[in-house]
Amino acid sequence: MKKNLLLTLSFLLIGSLVFAQKTNVTFVPKTINKKQSTREITPFWTDDFSDANTWGTSNNVGNSDNWTIGVAGPSGDYKIDPINSTSHDNGFALFDSDKLCSGKQNAYLTTKNAIDCSSHSNIVLSFESFYRKYKDSIFVEVSNNGTDWTSFRIHEEYEANETDPSNPTTEKFLISSIADGQSTVYIRFHFKSKSTGCDYSWQVDDVQLSELPTTDLSVNSVIMPSVIIKGNANINFSIKNNGIDTVKNFNVKYVINDTDTSLTDTIKNQEITFGTIATYTHSIAYNFTNPEIYKIKTIIFNINANADEVESNNTDSTNIQVVNSFVQKKALHEVFTASTCPPCATANPILDGVVYQNNENKATLVKYQVNWPGSGDPYYITTTGTRVAYYNVTGVPTFKVNGIITEDGASYTQAKLNSHTTQTANSEISGTASVTGTTISLDVDFTSKTQIIDSKLIARFAVIEIKTIDNKGTNGETKFHNVMMSMLPDAEGYSLTEFTVADQVQNVKLNKDLKNTFIEGCTDLRLVAWIQNDSTKEVYQSAYIPITFNTGSMTTAIADFDTIGDITENSKVLFNNKSSNAEAYQGVPKYKWTFGDGKTSTDENPTHTYRTNKTYKIYLYAHNFCRDTAFMNVTITEVGVGINKVSNKEITLYPNPSNGILYIANAEETKISVYDITGKLIYQKNENNTEFTNINLSSFENGQYLVRITSKNKSYTHKILLIK
Repeated sequence: MKKNLLLTLSFLLIGSLVFAQKTNVTFVPKTINKKQSTREITPFWTDDFSDANTWGTSNNVGNSDNWTIGVAGPSGDYKIDPINSTSHDNGFALFDSDKLCSGKQNAYLTTKNAIDCSSHSNIVLSFESFYRKYKDSIFVEVSNNGTDWTSFRIHEEYEANETDPSNPTTEKFLISSIADGQSTVYIRFHFKSKSTGCDYSWQVDDVQLSELPTTDLSVNSVIMPSVIIKGNANINFSIKNNGIDTVKNFNVKYVINDTDTSLTDTIKNQEITFGTIATYTHSIAYNFTNPEIYKIKTIIFNINANADEVESNNTDSTNIQVVNSFVQKKALHEVFTASTCPPCATANPILDGVVYQNNENKATLVKYQVNWPGSGDPYYITTTGTRVAYYNVTGVPTFKVNGIITEDGASYTQAKLNSHTTQTANSEISGTASVTGTTISLDVDFTSKTQIIDSKLIARFAVIEIKTIDNKGTNGETKFHNVMMSMLPDAEGYSLTEFTVADQVQNVKLNKDLKNTFIEGCTDLRLVAWIQNDSTKEVYQSAYIPITFNTGSMTTAIADFDTIGDITENSKVLFNNKSSNAEAYQGVPKYKWTFGDGKTSTDENPTHTYRTNKTYKIYLYAHNFCRDTAFMNVTITEVGVGINKVSNKEITLYPNPSNGILYIANAEETKISVYDITGKLIYQKNENNTEFTNINLSSFENGQYLVRITSKNKSYTHKILLIK
């Protein structure tokens, strides 16, 4: 795996060891659980890094890559967020491997002064941490003489590019065998690169030593889906042993909506040692009968037939939503990407294969083109910047599912998508959208399937273009899918009120002018709608909504061209532009040509020289709000001699002017389209194997019309006059 190209990365603690002599290290391979939690036991020693002079720094590889203590976070090319520790404003420790990146790294941050633990027993070391792994290893090490160290490996299970699930995590280690009753205890943090450094970073804060209680069992969490279907459901929960004694049995009960159910279960014959988290299911299920919100509280007691010494953590609760029947969840996939981002070129095709090309019944996709690295994507708009700030996106590619889950696009699979869509949704979205002129209008209903009691419910709408090509950059991508062009009313969205009952409908009607956007083709658009909780950023439901077009209100660009002369010197091809209704907009020129050999032009009637004998496919794009495309295959038969068009059979139309019956010769395997002078499509047919055909336009008014005939090798546009 490769590092993701980031705008910012996480903090690393930088420091050096005060002991210069060679030391002996004993490794403890398995760490104790790291779940963030409140520390109920009063520590007897703490350090919050407010005084950098209490720590020393060193490294064993002879370079300057070391720990630092302060309030500044990581600042390399691949930086992650600063640590959000309890006392981060006072300072914290950082090893910024990515910023330093001068070679092999083996750095230590060590307490300068010995810690007196002579009157303490059952000692646990804890600290707050934020870390992202690449190829490095991190350790906390403890000594009772400053020479011999016992090393505890942290996050050995992480894969490359994996980040801590929360910021910060609380790491805990039982160090009683080293520190109990000792008067000269030292602590050090150790960052070690595998070879050349240039990893991410590690940040540490709020280091504590405490005495463990003999008996302390806590409810770690109530484990329930956020939305379930009504009926009987099991109550699942996890517990954690924070005490010295191994827990062999305990009692547990649950309370629904603060009403005691008196449903007590006894868990027996267990071996739950210090630091272990265990998951259980209550033996008695509960019948959830109504489509509403339920509060579930789990309480543990009678630990090993004794009272718990720390009762403040013996309970935990969660709220769930209950619906009458299954509602398909359509997971929103939001991707922050750029055409100047090399890792994006790897991730996008994989992600597109799962979400863009498949699974429209249970997934939606929006891509935001950002303005970095380098010059960034040409289609960056300030609306994207608002979404970047909303999610605190610090690098690309960044890939969010349902607003709260970060996935890796390069390893995204059908199985992962399914995991985000198996749970029933709490709402449905339906509606319509249409474009008249350059203005989009939407009319969308949000329907609750249970109570949704959130104070910051937001409806968001993104206009996306299904495929774009004009925002090519430096990463090799040539086409881009589901690119966000605008949001209605803007990126902040539209505020909804709380849904107090099931089947409550809230309707949203909005309009917005799309003229000043990067839209390449107006008929290549669709709308993505979603409902999001801005307090948690969780997306409850999303949907694609088709966009219809009132073509009679649009002036459509009609692209058409031909070549002048069949043979020219030096293989020069003269192109004759016969397009109509083109105009420059949003910095995009009226015309763009691609000549099939990697060369382009924005001239109206360009001349191009070919250097190799082969067949080239030439495209002409005529722009306005509704872009049109014409193409032709041209074969260079001998460089320096001339060109031949692929087909020697010219399509002809007659008579012109016509009384309504128009005859077409050499029209086999073509699509025939007729537009009025404004660009509105009024007639269309496919012709398969007939070289000679006719079309009947006698039902239309007298006037000028454009007839577009498209074959596999060329598109032809002819202007005709209808006189009846």
